Amino acid sequence: MALNRDIMIRTLMLAGGFAWLTRLSSLQGDLVLAANGILLPFFTLSSRALDGFAMAAEALVGQALGARSRPRLRRAVVVCSLSALALAAAMALTLSGLAGPIIRLLINVAEVRAVATEHALWAGLLRLISVMAFMLDDVFIGATEGAVMRNAMIVATAIFAPLGYLMTGAFGNHGLWAALWIWLLLRAGTLALSYPRLEARAQAS
Repeated sequence: MALNRDIMIRTLMLAGGFAWLTRLSSLQGDLVLAANGILLPFFTLSSRALDGFAMAAEALVGQALGARSRPRLRRAVVVCSLSALALAAAMALTLSGLAGPIIRLLINVAEVRAVATEHALWAGLLRLISVMAFMLDDVFIGATEGAVMRNAMIVATAIFAPLGYLMTGAFGNHGLWAALWIWLLLRAGTLALSYPRLEARAQAS
């Protein structure tokens, strides 16, 4: 129940972060709101392709910690993460390279197409930027360390909320996308700082 509570809080804050992104998009006008609505599926659809690595990490990390095996834990994290990074990089390059045709397929309004194309690289590379945040989420879920995952999300979102507002005001939609990148990198960074605790736990007798 405690782990489920922490996952629910993490998920609500994740949804809230993207809702805030939508709100900040709307403050910039209908064209930007529509363009970002076209670009965000680049991220959400590609995440489905990486779910297998995340679920594998959950199971393998749990097995390694149950066996008190630091080498198994490290191997599970490294192999799953490198596999996810490789696929995320391939998808990011593909989405970035095909952004123009994809946008033309999804929308026929010239003004929205122009705004979406201008910001397509931010969305195309977002999966590569975010992959470690989501992989580490599942590493800590597998370790039943829900509080660590929850706290990382709280810290990152507390920074993202005002930062997104300020960067959008200063740099427009480019600033908003940059703030989104920072949010996801903060999540990965805060989780990475806590990872040595898992190895110490795996080594404990």
